[in-house]
Amino acid sequence: MSTEIKSNTTGNPQKFGRYIVKSILGEGAMGRVYLAEDPVLQRQLAVKVIALEKTLDETTRREYLERFAIEARASARLSHPSIVAVHDAGQQNGVPWIAFEYVKGEGLDQIIRHHKMLPYEKVRIIAVQIASALHHAHEHHIVHRDVKPANILLDSRTGIAKLTDFGVVKAPWTGLTQSGTSVGSPGYMSPEQIDGSKIDHRSDLFSLGVVMYEMLTGKHPFVRETVPATFYATISENYEPILKICPDIPLELEKAVKGLLTSNRENRIASALDLIKQISRKHDELGSGHLHLSGRKNRPQSLIRTITGRFNIREIAVTIAEYIKTNRKPAIQKTLELLDSMGKRLRPAVEFVKNLIIEGKKRFQDLPEPARNKLNIGATVLFLVIISIGTAVTLNKIFKPAPEKKPLIQLEPEVPSELLYRFDQSLSNGIFSEARAIRDSLGQNKDLSKWVNFLNARMELVNGRYSEAIDSFTNLKKTGGKQLINNQMPRLITDIENRFVRGRAPEPLVYLATHVLSIHDYKRASELLYDNHYWKRWNMVRVFESAGKKVDMVKIHILDLQTAASVSTRKRAAEKLGELGDPRAIPALKKARDKGFRDPFVASAAGEILERYFSDAE
Repeated sequence: MSTEIKSNTTGNPQKFGRYIVKSILGEGAMGRVYLAEDPVLQRQLAVKVIALEKTLDETTRREYLERFAIEARASARLSHPSIVAVHDAGQQNGVPWIAFEYVKGEGLDQIIRHHKMLPYEKVRIIAVQIASALHHAHEHHIVHRDVKPANILLDSRTGIAKLTDFGVVKAPWTGLTQSGTSVGSPGYMSPEQIDGSKIDHRSDLFSLGVVMYEMLTGKHPFVRETVPATFYATISENYEPILKICPDIPLELEKAVKGLLTSNRENRIASALDLIKQISRKHDELGSGHLHLSGRKNRPQSLIRTITGRFNIREIAVTIAEYIKTNRKPAIQKTLELLDSMGKRLRPAVEFVKNLIIEGKKRFQDLPEPARNKLNIGATVLFLVIISIGTAVTLNKIFKPAPEKKPLIQLEPEVPSELLYRFDQSLSNGIFSEARAIRDSLGQNKDLSKWVNFLNARMELVNGRYSEAIDSFTNLKKTGGKQLINNQMPRLITDIENRFVRGRAPEPLVYLATHVLSIHDYKRASELLYDNHYWKRWNMVRVFESAGKKVDMVKIHILDLQTAASVSTRKRAAEKLGELGDPRAIPALKKARDKGFRDPFVASAAGEILERYFSDAE
């Protein structure tokens, strides 16, 4: 804390703007927080006074104050139950202050310190509430930059978790650690903050992942004895697996933390909304029920009326309930007969529901005898009714109403582009029931058998059944479908690209891409070969090398040096460039060397390699 702030906060009474200071609430590297009173509105609020170094030159100070005012105004527009509201901001003798909503309660850092490992449901509620706050802020193009337990307050009156310090600009000349090598909060900073790269909303998500890890395990994933060691652990994803500490953790929480603590932000959970969907038990009731996402509407009654009116689900449910009490087989048979009676207009829907019921029957029969005996009849009835209702909803999206005596989908020798688009969307969204329905509907036309086989092969590829996909595409080529495959290659390369981003591709997938589909012959594959995404790039290197195609490894290693999230990967890239000895590497190595403390390990390695391999060129 600078002496300037101390001198400006003395006297009785102390005031900032019109706000009268009552007591001090806390103090840290960024400044002091006071409990104050608004004499006009007669309410309590918190006033944070920002610490600025006395040695700042006037230009730097003025630039900071301008930026502070802009961000404070932007944050004041945020209105969310889990965001501590910004009420006012200003300057006093050149020292900036900002007035917040006063939240009576404990900081999450204190709660973790006292209770260590929090209950899973409590973690879920807090994470959803803070993610909801971040979603709101990110929609307004505001990145918090300092998500950590100390900036999360639990309101003792409502139990709601609230994120604070919006509107407080983290200036690069304040809050330095003792080592002087980092800005902000080491351990909670994202890898891109450590690297000094441009940050976006995904930086906040990484920090929230650290907070979730702490709540679940009672300890920090990355903090080490020194700041550089902490930074190195962060960017190399070096932390104890959460399953080892909490073996009974719910799967969705374990997957969420892992998805947030990914060093490469391209592989990280993409948005706060995606995180909420992954960990919420009810998407329309976030956490304790205090929060809800804007735009969500709950209309169950009208939805059920629409479904039952259009597909006669009520009659299906009654029939199932009546027969299943005595004999499951007649119940299923009666249901199938009832579906058959629904008419030709809904034939694709009928076939789809029939297939679902038959598949459900097979799965039931596969259960061990004790499990079948214990299966509650009421649950079985409900399960079948839900299948029917869910199917109706799904089909209502897929199939448009058509006049009587006309087929639901007009089957022509060529498949309509709109239908292919819907198939693509179904695959990308993981709704394989829709994709199967579209594929099966095409099977009604014998002229489209190659298309049916092609769509089936794509489903196997997207599902990760690569050996089956190899067989399907090979047979399709043998039966005259080679031209169809070539024409649809952009879609297939997209399918493979979506698999390549997940990590090192399995050998069967590389074989399929190389020897069955020959994607290396297409321009898009050449673009992916030099893509900024690490795994896209290196999986495509394997494809090209497997096909005997030449790859410019200098460009590959330069991309690793410039874009890889892992420090060890960047260091290895620098070493490879030195071994290759190609002068094209010199500018990239110099740039890495000149990063200095922003990337100290790689900068040191790049400097040594330049001196060892390229001293003549220097």
